[in-house]
Amino acid sequence: MNTFVCRLIFCAKIADYENIIHLFDNLIKKNITQHITGLLLVYSDFMIHLIEASEEDIFQLCREVFTNNSSRMTNIKCLYMQNNAKKRFFKEWYFKKMKNNTLEDDKLKELEDNFENVSSTYEAVVGNLFKLYIKLWHKLRLGSYENFNEYLDLIVVNGHPNIPSRRNIKFILQSVWGYNLTTLVENYYNLNYFSNFDDYSSVSEMIQEINLNYNK
Repeated sequence: MNTFVCRLIFCAKIADYENIIHLFDNLIKKNITQHITGLLLVYSDFMIHLIEASEEDIFQLCREVFTNNSSRMTNIKCLYMQNNAKKRFFKEWYFKKMKNNTLEDDKLKELEDNFENVSSTYEAVVGNLFKLYIKLWHKLRLGSYENFNEYLDLIVVNGHPNIPSRRNIKFILQSVWGYNLTTLVENYYNLNYFSNFDDYSSVSEMIQEINLNYNK
């Protein structure tokens, strides 16, 4: 019998990166039996977080975070959710405080907030994040734990072409379009929940295509 993993990728505006790291680190360690894995990338004013666990455990973690810490994160947007992943990208939960000067960008042209721009931005952001996670998965699979951490540290210092630009994350966070993760969590516990988020955008087809290389 196959046991599927749920993946959630979300971003949020934050006020204090140290509080965010401390918050998730404590909650995930406290709930160690839930086997939560993933990667938290924290900048000075926003975060990008991949969480891998059972669907129930992911929503439970999100509910605890959002209910008790609403002032620490705002504009929380769900970038992608998949509840039928065959395996995890990461063996543990990792976090890194990223350097702002490694981000691409602020010279990029500002985007008009319409459905077409939001859709294409989501596709670009999520597609690139999946490529980053797959590269990290290969590093972890083929190398030692120490080498993997060294590679992550290099990304902190030098950045990475698959990490979204500040403009794109800022655009998603400020847009009237997209999925508010706080609302999705509330709907889940109110049983007003669609079982498969893979259908919510054309990102899914692209992710499935990227996953072909990952699953080989």
